[in-house]
Amino acid sequence: MIRRQSIGVRATVLFVFFVFAIVLIYASVVRFNIDKPEIDNLPNVGQMAPDFTLKQLDGTSLSLSSLRGKTVLLTFWGTYSGNSRAEISALQQVYEKWKGKGVVIVGVDIGEDPITISGFFASHPATFPVVIDKSRDVTLNTYKIQPIPATFLIDSSGRIRERAVEEMSAETLDQWLVKLGVGA
Repeated sequence: MIRRQSIGVRATVLFVFFVFAIVLIYASVVRFNIDKPEIDNLPNVGQMAPDFTLKQLDGTSLSLSSLRGKTVLLTFWGTYSGNSRAEISALQQVYEKWKGKGVVIVGVDIGEDPITISGFFASHPATFPVVIDKSRDVTLNTYKIQPIPATFLIDSSGRIRERAVEEMSAETLDQWLVKLGVGA
């Protein structure tokens, strides 16, 4: 009788261990797929950048197509994203370095109000244009971005030349611009 109970306990322990192992494996696969940037869904390199018109912080409208003839670094971000907040100083550094060479940075804030964004910039100064995608339509439907930050390099003819879904460094952005031949 004791031997039978011992076998039953072992079988139960093995069964629980087996189920736990399967749950861990499943959770790691699901987590990997959630954390994987969805870069395959974004507009492709070589494709014309989808146009949009959004309001800037001062209430004026800005259309991406109005920037044709300039090189555009288009970045989608939000003050609620740690990676986005960390990226702002790199974007400002690149903007200061390249703005005299026909480069414009446009920050697309996702879903926030002007007061929140302005409050953020009070402690994180940036002088490049920022537009607000309050409805998130441009972000989710036009550019299909998730997660953020996401950045596109758009050449002067409006074609996407680089894209990334990650926090960008000033060095990487500089490399993109040099590779494109900006200011050469």
